Amino acid sequence: MTHTMTDQDQFVPITGIVHRSSTLGVFLDILALRVFIPANCTATPSRVFEPGEAVTVNVFRWFAKEEGLIGHDDSERPSGGSSSGR
Repeated sequence: MTHTMTDQDQFVPITGIVHRSSTLGVFLDILALRVFIPANCTATPSRVFEPGEAVTVNVFRWFAKEEGLIGHDDSERPSGGSSSGR
């Protein structure tokens, strides 16, 4: 069976606490790590968040994989881990 990628398949939800936000992107505290998510990697790039706000951001699946936020086999939900430690 062939799977056709939909818009929903392209994005995964990532949850964290906003550290800092600008038009360029958002720094989220996810578990014990701070991760920068560029605005052009989200489903809603124009949204600006308030520091301390708990948010869920839909990010491109490829970005979440690259940053270690989800498993590479797609079976894991966003874990909040990042190999970059940014």
